[in-house]
Amino acid sequence: MVYLDSNVFVFALLAKDELGNAAYQILANLDKIDAKTSCLTFAEVAWAVSRVAGVQTAAQACRAILAFPNLEVASVTYGDVWEMTRKMDAFNLRPRVRCTSLS
Repeated sequence: MVYLDSNVFVFALLAKDELGNAAYQILANLDKIDAKTSCLTFAEVAWAVSRVAGVQTAAQACRAILAFPNLEVASVTYGDVWEMTRKMDAFNLRPRVRCTSLS
């Protein structure tokens, strides 16, 4: 199983460089891999895309992700959040890193 972070979707849509092309190629080949993303990906994609390209484009991007036939979307459970807090404590992790540039 390959986990696809929100950045794969955001870069495929917005980045106009090698990173964007690489992300696009991953998505173009989803039929060849067992891929999964989180339901939280949609909020992250919607936020990033809406800031650069507007709310309607963000909604379209989220619908496009939902349309990938070979992409499983995993839910986040109560236990997942507890595990996150334990790892934040253990490794001094921040819950989120803000991306400031896409190109």
